[in-house]
Amino acid sequence: MPIPLNKQSIAGKLNLIALAVSCSAMVLVTLLITIASYFNYRNELVLELSGQARIIAENSAAAVVFDDARNAAAILEALRLTPEVEQGVVHAANGRILARYVRDHGPVTDMPPAPAVETYRVGWRHAELYLPITVDSEVKGAVHLRASLAGLYSRVLVQLAMVWAVALVALAFAFVLLARLRRLITAPMARLIAVMEDISRDRDYRKRAPVESRDETGLLANRFNEMLSVVERHQQELDHELTVRRRTEEQLHRLANFDAVTSLPNRHYFNQYLRNAVARTARGRHSIGLMFLDVDHFKSINDTMGHDAGDRLLEEVARRLTAALRPSDTVCRFGGDEYAIVFENPSSREDARHIAERVIAAVREPILFDGREIFLTASAGIALCPADASETHTLLRQADTAMYQAKDSGRNTYRFFTDDMRLRAQKRLSIEQSLRRALGQGEFNLLYQPVIDSISSRIVAVEALLRWQHPEIGMIGPDEFISIAEDTGLIVPIGEWVLRKACAQARIWQTLGLPVAMSVNVSGRQLRESDLLATVREVLTQHTLDPAMLTLEITELALVDGTHATRDKLHQIDRLGVRLAIDDFGSGYSSMSYLRRFPVRVLKIDRSLIHGLPGDHDGVAIIEAIIAMCRSLNLNIVAEGVETAAQARHLQGHAPIWLQGYVYAAPLTTDELTQLLRANGGRIELPAEGHAPARVLPFRPA
Repeated sequence: MPIPLNKQSIAGKLNLIALAVSCSAMVLVTLLITIASYFNYRNELVLELSGQARIIAENSAAAVVFDDARNAAAILEALRLTPEVEQGVVHAANGRILARYVRDHGPVTDMPPAPAVETYRVGWRHAELYLPITVDSEVKGAVHLRASLAGLYSRVLVQLAMVWAVALVALAFAFVLLARLRRLITAPMARLIAVMEDISRDRDYRKRAPVESRDETGLLANRFNEMLSVVERHQQELDHELTVRRRTEEQLHRLANFDAVTSLPNRHYFNQYLRNAVARTARGRHSIGLMFLDVDHFKSINDTMGHDAGDRLLEEVARRLTAALRPSDTVCRFGGDEYAIVFENPSSREDARHIAERVIAAVREPILFDGREIFLTASAGIALCPADASETHTLLRQADTAMYQAKDSGRNTYRFFTDDMRLRAQKRLSIEQSLRRALGQGEFNLLYQPVIDSISSRIVAVEALLRWQHPEIGMIGPDEFISIAEDTGLIVPIGEWVLRKACAQARIWQTLGLPVAMSVNVSGRQLRESDLLATVREVLTQHTLDPAMLTLEITELALVDGTHATRDKLHQIDRLGVRLAIDDFGSGYSSMSYLRRFPVRVLKIDRSLIHGLPGDHDGVAIIEAIIAMCRSLNLNIVAEGVETAAQARHLQGHAPIWLQGYVYAAPLTTDELTQLLRANGGRIELPAEGHAPARVLPFRPA
């Protein structure tokens, strides 16, 4: 089946074109030469016949006149010298044949009388010539010759054969030249196609096609190379864009899944990882342990040393946690100073305990930081899956609950989640929900506990103590809800309400002629998050209260966690004339540094130091050291938690000192304290002996 021309290669097309042109030329040339030869040879034959006829006519004139047939026949014998002539006839004047010549006794054909004028007639096989014989311009007869055209055709065929031989030689030569020309045209194109195929296969746009001529093929190669340059440039731009995009995607993935400070997986990554790990526990014999770990008191370190140093410490903690864990375990930075750890397939609760102990010990190791040792501790909570929970959010909540239990247990330790924690967490949640509406519903009230001058036994101050009367549960002690209020931030509006309520009551007693100083507890969160200075100034102005009649009690922990802004705020409050007291001094964070850095006027010795008096010799020594320090710093001293007469008498021996405790009075309502202030000039006599009733915890901010 022939291939269509549009599917032929260029070389094939050139061959077909050359063949068609050559054949067409040969046919045309052959046709033209054949026609020309035919007419040329025919004319030669006619001329030769004409010459022969004239000779015969001249020589036969006498024979015709004298009717000499023999002489006429002899004259016709001369035609033997002309092979083409087949027959010759001499006619008499009356048309009668006088003499006839037939070559080689061939067949005799009819020879009609010749016309009166010279005439010739040419057919496909024969040529005939008629020539009149005249004597003195009078026609006496005629000569009639017939010649065969076979010789003419033979000569034409011979010449045609020569033409075809020459044409074939020329055609062969032409094809040789054409092959050369084809190579000149198609070879560069073939190499160009090869380059294209290489580029298409290898996608290497740096390759270039060779430019071998200045003709159209060379122009095509140049344009192709220019196109390759454009494609290469675009490919480079695309590769660069793809590289940038890939790097961007990797950066986005890292930002989305890894912490920038510690390079650990972040909370987003951890949540997905934990979901997958919990799902694995549901499919077979697989278990996991989840640990929440929080660096103790990290905020104070961060505020003291700066955020850059804090980040470096967090990075070191991350490194230590990773080193303390097994390769199969995963540690993530959950946020802030919290880390989450998933350890795979703990063989038992004891195995999880060993992991927790390694982790806590790793954090506790001293850190050499800028030439000095830094000591960190951590609190951790552990929940096991599926032993404790089989759902992700439940497992998270349980580990978090266990971690807070570890903090409440003194920090630098770990706790496993238990059912008791679940009950406490539920109760905490219930209290938190109720606490959010308690202030608006008027469920809070204040009690006041007197502070007694050890010399005069008079009431010199009162401490405002917050109480919460829940409409369903009843009285909820401060130890149950203050820490929750601190964690949720509700301590800020509650603390402001206490300050306003207490100052309003102090103004009322002042109006009644019963002036007494008012002590109000302020939480660390109030110092950090509220505009305490503006609130104090506003309250004093609103109630026209002498600033010296107001004391703000701040825990040691709040001062330890305080920032430069906190210190500046306390100095401005001191400049108002309001006194600042350190509450619970000696409960574990006592330091001389903040006695120098903060404008403290009153120091309240914690009840834990008072409890062992007077028999506890170490306690006695500590109390005497604190009292001596306060006197050297010109600080007023208040002893909290005085519950026995023996304790009170021992402290009175260190007068002047102020005493506060159940041995003198429990927290009282407004009316009860008003009556007490009016009775005996505000004096409270010390009982002869014995203990006071069981104490009720006062408002103690965390």
